[in-house]
Amino acid sequence: MHAEISPQHLQQADLPLSQQLTTVKWKEYDVDATRTDTMLGPVAAVIYTARVPLRREAVRVLITARKDRADEAHQILTQVVGSLEGESNWPKPAGHSGPHGKSVQWIIAIAVVVVLLRVITTRRKPNRAGPRSGAA
Repeated sequence: MHAEISPQHLQQADLPLSQQLTTVKWKEYDVDATRTDTMLGPVAAVIYTARVPLRREAVRVLITARKDRADEAHQILTQVVGSLEGESNWPKPAGHSGPHGKSVQWIIAIAVVVVLLRVITTRRKPNRAGPRSGAA
C-alpha cells in the first residue's frame, strides 16, 4: 500500500452504500474489513478487503468469491490476515502487553509499594536518642 494506516476505525457512514463494514482479527488487533457485493460480468460476487497495519508498510488483503460462497471467502480472509507476521505501527490495545508484560507490571507495582512503605515508616520513627545532655 506504500503507507501506514491509522488505528482509528472506519465508520459505516464513511463508506459507499455498496460496502459493509466488519472486522477481522490480526494478532491482538481488530482490523477493519469491508464486504462489497457486486457483479463481475454475469456472476454475482462478493469482495472482502482488509488492511493490516504492518510497521513498515500496510498490507491490503483482498478475497473475491461467488456470492453463494461468501461465508467461505470471509473464513479465508480471516485465516490469511491471522497468518500475517510482523510488527504493527499501532499501539497495543488496552490490556495487551507482551508475553511477560503483566508479570513485569505486577513486579514493578509491588516494588513501588514496598519503597513507599519504607519511606513512610522511616519518616514516622520517633527520635529514640533523646535530648543530649551537656558535657560530663
